[in-house]
Amino acid sequence: MRHSVYIILIILVAILSLPASDILPKDQFLPGWVKNKSPKKFTSSNLYGHINGGAELFLEFGFEELLIQEYHHKDQKIDVELYRMLDPVAALGIYLMKAGVGEAAESIPARNSGNRYQLTLTSGNYFIQINNFSGKTENQPIMFALGSEIIRNIGPVTESQPATILPKGEIVQNSMRLFRGPYALQAIYTFGAGDIFQLDRKTYGVASDYHSENDGNISVVVISYPEEALALKAF
Repeated sequence: MRHSVYIILIILVAILSLPASDILPKDQFLPGWVKNKSPKKFTSSNLYGHINGGAELFLEFGFEELLIQEYHHKDQKIDVELYRMLDPVAALGIYLMKAGVGEAAESIPARNSGNRYQLTLTSGNYFIQINNFSGKTENQPIMFALGSEIIRNIGPVTESQPATILPKGEIVQNSMRLFRGPYALQAIYTFGAGDIFQLDRKTYGVASDYHSENDGNISVVVISYPEEALALKAF
């Protein structure tokens, strides 16, 4: 089966980030559910202590801070991982890499996907994972309540719309990915070693598959350089 790849280099204006805020749900967000101790905090200097082998991807996109808060009620526990990223595109980039194929909770007013073990969300410059390690289905409403409360605490945001820079066409569902360097790019397509497009963790690219009338799908990669000179240099 043939699979073609096309690269488009364009220039776009960067998207600004929202200020950080205290958005972890408080005790009794639902009756009986409270925090277990203070949240654990990770920065770029110790993120490897939490994500073994995957920290490079977060750092490449633009990681700023991670808070991990455990909530419990009797013998039930749920963890919230709250990642503050550099900007909404960075948060969405991680979300698209991590969300996988799951069902969206319609009660949560933000992009989300999950199952009975994990709920993944993004809003503004935040990427959130809510973990129900027991997998008990009765904890799913708790996960949804946590997710909804977090999104409310983040408040109104202007979500990034990277798909708008892609060409018109029939995009393959769940195929869109973002990248900001070689770690994310290698999961999309192997173009060569190192930072071949000179992204320098500053320039974003978007990739997606398109249905083709011919045999196989077509992959399109669009890179949004902030200046024409940078695009010409990379090309």
